[in-house]
Amino acid sequence: MFEKLHVDFPASASMGRDMADDDEIDPAKVRSGLFALITARLEDAHEIAVKGQATKISVQDIGDLVVDLRSALDETTIHIDAIKLMNNR
Repeated sequence: MFEKLHVDFPASASMGRDMADDDEIDPAKVRSGLFALITARLEDAHEIAVKGQATKISVQDIGDLVVDLRSALDETTIHIDAIKLMNNR
Protein backbone atom coordinates (compact mmCIF):
# COMPACT_ATOMS: atom_id res chain seq x y z
CA MET A 1 0.00 0.00 0.00
CA PHE A 2 2.72 2.48 0.97
CA GLU A 3 5.91 2.63 -1.01
CA LYS A 4 9.15 3.99 0.30
CA LEU A 5 10.09 7.20 -1.42
CA HIS A 6 13.34 6.71 -3.30
CA VAL A 7 15.35 9.78 -4.10
CA ASP A 8 18.57 9.36 -6.01
CA PHE A 9 20.96 12.15 -5.09
CA PRO A 10 24.06 12.47 -7.19
CA ALA A 11 27.30 11.75 -5.36
CA SER A 12 28.52 15.28 -5.96
CA ALA A 13 25.60 16.69 -4.00
CA SER A 14 26.38 14.57 -0.99
CA MET A 15 28.44 16.13 1.78
CA GLY A 16 29.65 12.76 2.96
CA ARG A 17 32.23 12.77 5.72
CA ASP A 18 33.81 15.98 4.44
CA MET A 19 31.36 18.64 5.51
CA ALA A 20 31.23 21.89 3.57
CA ASP A 21 33.83 24.38 4.64
CA ASP A 22 32.52 27.64 6.08
CA ASP A 23 34.92 29.27 3.63
CA GLU A 24 32.75 27.97 0.76
CA ILE A 25 29.76 29.96 2.00
CA ASP A 26 29.56 33.51 0.68
CA PRO A 27 27.99 35.48 3.55
CA ALA A 28 27.01 38.36 1.25
CA LYS A 29 25.06 36.01 -1.02
CA VAL A 30 23.38 34.32 1.94
CA ARG A 31 22.45 37.69 3.48
CA SER A 32 21.16 38.97 0.14
CA GLY A 33 19.07 35.83 -0.34
CA LEU A 34 17.63 36.08 3.15
CA PHE A 35 16.65 39.71 2.60
CA ALA A 36 15.00 38.67 -0.68
CA LEU A 37 13.01 36.01 1.19
CA ILE A 38 11.99 38.59 3.80
CA THR A 39 10.85 40.94 1.04
CA ALA A 40 8.75 38.20 -0.55
CA ARG A 41 7.13 37.20 2.74
CA LEU A 42 6.36 40.82 3.66
CA GLU A 43 4.72 41.24 0.26
CA ASP A 44 2.69 38.10 1.01
CA ALA A 45 1.75 39.55 4.40
CA HIS A 46 0.66 42.77 2.71
CA GLU A 47 -1.60 40.82 0.34
CA ILE A 48 -3.09 38.87 3.24
CA ALA A 49 -3.75 42.09 5.18
CA VAL A 50 -5.46 43.66 2.16
CA LYS A 51 -7.73 40.60 1.81
CA GLY A 52 -8.62 40.95 5.50
CA GLN A 53 -9.88 44.48 4.90
CA ALA A 54 -12.77 43.24 2.76
CA THR A 55 -16.14 44.30 4.13
CA LYS A 56 -17.77 40.99 3.23
CA ILE A 57 -15.60 38.17 4.49
CA SER A 58 -16.55 35.03 6.36
CA VAL A 59 -15.37 34.18 9.85
CA GLN A 60 -13.64 31.10 8.40
CA ASP A 61 -11.80 33.22 5.82
CA ILE A 62 -10.68 35.64 8.54
CA GLY A 63 -9.37 32.71 10.56
CA ASP A 64 -7.50 31.40 7.53
CA LEU A 65 -6.00 34.82 6.86
CA VAL A 66 -4.84 35.12 10.48
CA VAL A 67 -3.11 31.72 10.21
CA ASP A 68 -1.49 32.70 6.90
CA LEU A 69 -0.37 36.05 8.28
CA ARG A 70 1.12 34.48 11.41
CA SER A 71 2.97 31.96 9.24
CA ALA A 72 4.40 34.70 7.01
CA LEU A 73 5.53 36.68 10.04
CA ASP A 74 7.03 33.60 11.73
CA GLU A 75 9.02 32.83 8.58
CA THR A 76 10.17 36.45 8.44
CA THR A 77 11.37 36.22 12.05
CA ILE A 78 13.34 33.08 11.20
CA HIS A 79 14.99 34.83 8.27
CA ILE A 80 15.87 37.82 10.45
CA ASP A 81 17.41 35.49 13.03
CA ALA A 82 19.43 33.81 10.28
CA ILE A 83 20.75 37.20 9.13
CA LYS A 84 21.80 37.98 12.70
CA LEU A 85 23.62 34.62 12.90
CA MET A 86 25.38 35.22 9.59
CA ASN A 87 26.37 38.73 10.72
CA ASN A 88 27.94 37.36 13.93
CA ARG A 89 30.14 34.75 12.17
